Amino acid sequence: MNNLSKIFKLYLLPSLLFLLLHTSQLTAASNSCPGSVISGSVLNAALIDDTNEDDYYRYTPGDYGQITLSFSATEKINIYVSKDACDDDGILSIGNGETSGYVTVNVTDTETLYIHAEYFHNDADYNITLNFEPALPVDICYDYAYKQNDVYLTEENDGSFDPRIQGTGLTNDNITVELYIQNIDPADTAMENLTVDIFDINVSQATYVPNSTWVTQPGELTPTNVTDVNSSASYNNDIAINDVISRDFFYLNYDLSPLGNEIDIPLNVRLNYTGNNIVIDSTIPLCNNNSLNYTPAYGIFNVEDSILTYLDKYNLPTQTANRVGDLVVAAYEADDVYQRKNVSTVVAVELIDAAKHGGIATSCAQYDSALTPRIWLTFDNNVSRTDFDYTTITDAIANGALSDQIPINGPFISTAPEFYSIARENAAFRITYNGAGSGDLLNTEAVTCPPQAGAGTCYNVKNFTEAIKYNGGNCAQDVDGNSKNIDKIPQFCNNAGTAAASAMTPGELATCMECIYGFDVNFLCSRDNFAIRPESYRMTLNDQNQNDPTQQSLIAINDNLAGNQNRNHTNNTPYHVAAGYNYALQIRAANHVDDNATPGYNVGFFMDGNDSQRSFRLAWPASVNPSSTYCNDTADHNKTVTLLNGGADLNLSSDQVGKYNLTMFDRLWTRVDWDPTLMTHHTTGQGAGYFLTGRDCVWGTSAVPSQNTLTGFSGENLTNVSGCDISSDNHTNINNNLEYKDIALRVHPYKFDLNGSNPINPNVGPYTRTNGQTFVYIDTPPTMDENNTDMSYNMNGTFFAAGYNDIGSLSNFVTGCYADDLNMALSFTYNSPEPSSSKTPFLSYSLKDHNTTDKTDIYRPVPVSGYLLDDHFEVGDHNSSTVPLIIDQNGTFFVKPMLGAITMDLGYNFKRDYNNTLNPRYIEFHDFNITYKTNPTNIKADLQSDHQIFGDIILDHDVTFVYGRAKPSQYFYDDVTANFVDTPISIVIYCDQDPVTCSAVYNITNTTFGQTDEYNWYLSLGHVTNENDGNITLNASTGGSVSPTDPAAVAINDSGGVNDPDVRVSATATIRPLNVDITFGADTNRWLVYNKDKNETPIPFYRVRFIGQSGWAGYGDTGHVVDTDASTKKNRRLGW
Repeated sequence: MNNLSKIFKLYLLPSLLFLLLHTSQLTAASNSCPGSVISGSVLNAALIDDTNEDDYYRYTPGDYGQITLSFSATEKINIYVSKDACDDDGILSIGNGETSGYVTVNVTDTETLYIHAEYFHNDADYNITLNFEPALPVDICYDYAYKQNDVYLTEENDGSFDPRIQGTGLTNDNITVELYIQNIDPADTAMENLTVDIFDINVSQATYVPNSTWVTQPGELTPTNVTDVNSSASYNNDIAINDVISRDFFYLNYDLSPLGNEIDIPLNVRLNYTGNNIVIDSTIPLCNNNSLNYTPAYGIFNVEDSILTYLDKYNLPTQTANRVGDLVVAAYEADDVYQRKNVSTVVAVELIDAAKHGGIATSCAQYDSALTPRIWLTFDNNVSRTDFDYTTITDAIANGALSDQIPINGPFISTAPEFYSIARENAAFRITYNGAGSGDLLNTEAVTCPPQAGAGTCYNVKNFTEAIKYNGGNCAQDVDGNSKNIDKIPQFCNNAGTAAASAMTPGELATCMECIYGFDVNFLCSRDNFAIRPESYRMTLNDQNQNDPTQQSLIAINDNLAGNQNRNHTNNTPYHVAAGYNYALQIRAANHVDDNATPGYNVGFFMDGNDSQRSFRLAWPASVNPSSTYCNDTADHNKTVTLLNGGADLNLSSDQVGKYNLTMFDRLWTRVDWDPTLMTHHTTGQGAGYFLTGRDCVWGTSAVPSQNTLTGFSGENLTNVSGCDISSDNHTNINNNLEYKDIALRVHPYKFDLNGSNPINPNVGPYTRTNGQTFVYIDTPPTMDENNTDMSYNMNGTFFAAGYNDIGSLSNFVTGCYADDLNMALSFTYNSPEPSSSKTPFLSYSLKDHNTTDKTDIYRPVPVSGYLLDDHFEVGDHNSSTVPLIIDQNGTFFVKPMLGAITMDLGYNFKRDYNNTLNPRYIEFHDFNITYKTNPTNIKADLQSDHQIFGDIILDHDVTFVYGRAKPSQYFYDDVTANFVDTPISIVIYCDQDPVTCSAVYNITNTTFGQTDEYNWYLSLGHVTNENDGNITLNASTGGSVSPTDPAAVAINDSGGVNDPDVRVSATATIRPLNVDITFGADTNRWLVYNKDKNETPIPFYRVRFIGQSGWAGYGDTGHVVDTDASTKKNRRLGW
């Protein structure tokens, strides 16, 4: 029988020591397939056999790892190992008639190891030891980034939290997510059979874009599109990656389609490789755990300022788009990176986005971090520096020494300024060079060009033999533009220029370098980073049709480029525009050469508290505006805009009136050159002592030096370099004499709004009316508030200075600030005979302006000492039948607390005397409008050069003004024998024409007014006392009473103009005869009082005489004698 013995074994895992103890209980081997099961918590066992039969075993670890199987035997035997079948001899044979041996087998979590021991000798004993080591995760680091419209939105992450995709202000364009994974395992363990899963995408915020995944495989320079094999809107799994050996890396990009303008989702990525599944989270280190600071690796080359290089200072100043820097490339010793070294070699320089990923190492190593083509430069005749300036770049273009010219497969830069044409907040230079295949630099030799190459310097490469061996002599990439043929290194490197006759021109040398680019290419980034900023901002303001923005008209351009119209106005000559109106604004972040937009300047100007560092606003210049003593709003008005590739087209409007400067300012863009927290590489680590420790841009200015100005310094700060600021405020481009200025604006109201929350409400008579009355009783417009009951044609409510878009009142339209004198015009037609005398008067008005919420707070008429003007109205008269009635609303009436609004009680009526009757006034009211007394000139709006500001209400009211009076049925009730008598009262109106004329001329129709038997007087059929059409209140003299009694009003409520119920007069005293005088009470409305004799209230209104009971026949209840004297006749006509 075979016995399983206990074995103790020590083995070392990375950083940990484990003691493994196995206690399996295997008592017998199987003599046939599939074999006995070997089990145990630790997979380390000894198998001992002393029989002469074949034995079979099987073992399933249940995990990824490696099994080491060794054996020893007293006689020669065969041992077979297989992962397919227990009797599959020969798959792995470790004993072929041997007495010892071993084998290692990698297994997955589902695979089984089968062991077959075959005897050669009957007396042989053997021992088999199994040692299983689980697969351990490979040490990796990661980095990530994401962008939209080439704007990197990547959150700042120091590695302490899981990666997320976050952003606001997104557009509809896709978001590109970039992932970088590097194998940093110290045991040189490779990630094999690697796939990547992008999983659990939150589809409520974004979806995966099919077939948008690109991978730069380990060892490759350029990305390749990877077709989806297992994807949906929420994931893309099983993305195949080549094996990643230690220190190698790969990049993976994919696109998301955002579903809104904000996103906040986790970045869920899983790596699947032999033995492991790793989810990227905060437990995995970032490849650069300092995402804010620039920490480049120092190497054998650096790009330096042409002046500072001689001070051994590495500062690179802020660059300005399309302005060429004056720089050098310096060479250093490999083992002393501060010691310059003389070399003869060739290198390439390009600009990269240093902020593409959190760490510069990641960005530097990524091929497509490049912003520019590579420019190939030579170190000639053993020097430590070579120029990299305007001339160098110009010559390289002329010589065809740019990577984009090899081959020419699209647009390439044609001038030196174009090399700096792309703006970046955080840029760096990348120096790349091809090695000789042995770790050495390519060694070039400058020689005179052979005759066939023309005059000039040509080059041989002295140590090219290793490079020629690369790739079987094939170029790493197409260099002749013909992808159908295979480009050969000897062909395009002229056999490395090993002889003078085959020496390469600068262009041929660059072509040769591109031919072998990627075989032994090395990346280094400059020791300092820097910003590339625009020159200034060009702003063009246009009027536009609010419904069709393609229709536009130029208002202003803020630079003085030849041919620009309406440019560079000042606060003293501003452009006039209207509030709340959308003007078309074009912004271009200009470059140093011209007014064109600067690509790469992708930035959002938001109202986020960074006003002092980055702002786009309508600035309120205190020097040309009234102070806050008069104005309600003296603040700058921040605006929001996102510039993409240096440009934006947007709508601009102002929600306030006043003088403003449209201005843009950005200092945050150059932050890497002035913020000490981002410049620690100047003072610590490898850079300590090798930098001027001040700013790399000039603080407090936007100035940009001319092209040929060399860098200076003052103390620890650079001078004669670009300013830290980008500004539209009085910036001059020295090289092309372009001046940029803020756009000075004077903002006016677009209109006067009469329809706000408390609208101007035209009404025929009191606002309490509900009966559809179309008449107004003639009543002298009141001067006292206590006399105002709105018996007029009313225009009460609030109007205010407003913008186009109904943004509410413009609070600076107040006296002392920007209020102006206005006219309120009422347009109407006198349909009755035109005014000519007191019998045909002109319309009058009464007006009071007051606080909207507190009517006792009066602003117009202005209080005068000695008068209680807070109870008064201003009154005035019309004086023409051919022009509107205009009321002056002087700017002084726009008081500061009303925020640009006026609330008014305004009523129109005719003057009235108690003793002068008037024929009806029939008026058609057409329009009520508010305009400037003198409209400001040159206001641009609605594609007009002289926009008119007004507010308007179309009235369409036909109103009859009538002279009314209260009328008793009798003026004297004589000889009343009872103790009371009913005395009817009616309301009548005056018209001294026949009924036909009264109807035709004065609109006195029988549906509104009824005839009475009193000549010239008509019943007011629609009078409603309860709706303030007019009260009649009565008082009785001593000894009598009247019901109703003042202040109760006689009830005439749509009752045909007659009281209902009747008024009753009673005798309360016993004395007879008794005269009771009925007079008007204090609450009787004046427009119902009439006195034919004089202009005052009549006393009495009427009279009742009580005579008591009579003892002789012939008396009735009223005391009248019946036929006692046939010769006596009385005319006591009772008529209406």
